[in-house]
Amino acid sequence: MKLTTLISIVFAMLLSACGSSQPIPTPTITATSLPTNTPISSTPTTTPVPMINVDGDQVPKDLHDSSVAAFAHAFGIKPEDVGSLTSVVKTEAGSVVFLTIGNTSTQGYDNAGTPLLIGQQDENEQWQWSNATELNLLNILNKQREANHQQKLYVGGKFSDPFAQINQNDVDATFATEFNQAFITSDWWHQTEKQDNVFTLDAEINAVKKAKQHGMFVIGASILYPYSDFQYTYLKDKQNLTADQLLPILKRHIIGVMTPLKGQVDAWMVVTESRVPTETLNGLTYDPDNKIIGEQYIEEAFQTARDTDPNAKLIYEETLNSEPSGYYGSYTSRTREIVNRLKAKNLIDALGIEMVIDASHPVNIDQMIKTFKSYGLPIYVTGLDIDMSNVNGTDQQKNELRTKLYSQIFRAIIDSGVCNNINHWWAEKGNNGQLFDGNLQPTSSLFAERQVLFDLIK
Repeated sequence: MKLTTLISIVFAMLLSACGSSQPIPTPTITATSLPTNTPISSTPTTTPVPMINVDGDQVPKDLHDSSVAAFAHAFGIKPEDVGSLTSVVKTEAGSVVFLTIGNTSTQGYDNAGTPLLIGQQDENEQWQWSNATELNLLNILNKQREANHQQKLYVGGKFSDPFAQINQNDVDATFATEFNQAFITSDWWHQTEKQDNVFTLDAEINAVKKAKQHGMFVIGASILYPYSDFQYTYLKDKQNLTADQLLPILKRHIIGVMTPLKGQVDAWMVVTESRVPTETLNGLTYDPDNKIIGEQYIEEAFQTARDTDPNAKLIYEETLNSEPSGYYGSYTSRTREIVNRLKAKNLIDALGIEMVIDASHPVNIDQMIKTFKSYGLPIYVTGLDIDMSNVNGTDQQKNELRTKLYSQIFRAIIDSGVCNNINHWWAEKGNNGQLFDGNLQPTSSLFAERQVLFDLIK
């Protein structure tokens, strides 16, 4: 084809296109999805948990090793010196196996039978293992107690304590896995109404809420503690109030503290350590409420508490009232007078006994049980504490004595048959904690209590 002919054809085609009345169609762009990776169906794989054979039971090795290490740490020995654990079955506990210390004896204390691990069958008949904490032991024990028409047993410590010497959240987390009872100390007057009629209740409310989330029995501590109230709050400058002026303040305080927690606190300590008007401590009147108002302030306080939350247990708390007379009976007579007055008006449900024990002169077990029973009320041990400050000897000797006393006294309290609530005052106290050390690891005294609970399981 000649060049002139080709040019003519192209020129004619261009003219034809320009003269067309039809719009040039816009191409439609269709989005095409990128290919996806189709998962290949397969059976999920799990890494098997390393197990160890312990007296015929297959137990997670890490759990076994950590429990043995914790026991060894508490008694100051090496894990390899603990020896083999022994499998124990309690006939009335159902599908439960306990792994306990064999014949190990440490610091002069017989550890045979101390539980370290608990194995229980789930609904699929698979064995689940856990540490033998007081909480886990209490859960098993309380099932038996309920089946025998006995009340549940509760054990605890100071929960969400504003004066905790270790991180408060860490202490609470530890206590919630060890205990089934929370003792709330953020509801004292100097925490809830430090200034006149200005209530600061967030700490108290949050502590109770947290404890309830863990299913704990909750005790509210010391709504009225006259000696403390008149030292650390605005009442310090109101020593010259009249009875007509002070009594409404006391009632207002009780209502203000209790009302936001109505139905959430199981038991309230309404009055702590009332004294006769003439008694002093460090040159100060011990009970300004009594000095200004008179003995009737106690009944007025309990009546106000009863009216505010009729379903809560109401407690009067006292110290040195665990024996008929002598040092541990210094306030037994006064306690009995107050209790009898309150009982006559149906204003009291339980008596709180602080139980601070001087290890150099321990309480007489038989006299203690006799005194507990003599009050005619359920007993709450509100501050079990074994004071070693008057004991001579090495740290190991002191620790050995304290461990033995915890075992004996803890068991005797339960054996009294009238005490189902036990609270520890210094379960945690930094490096001086009675049941937990500065790293919140169990002490030998805690293992002693665990052994008591284990021995009570049938």
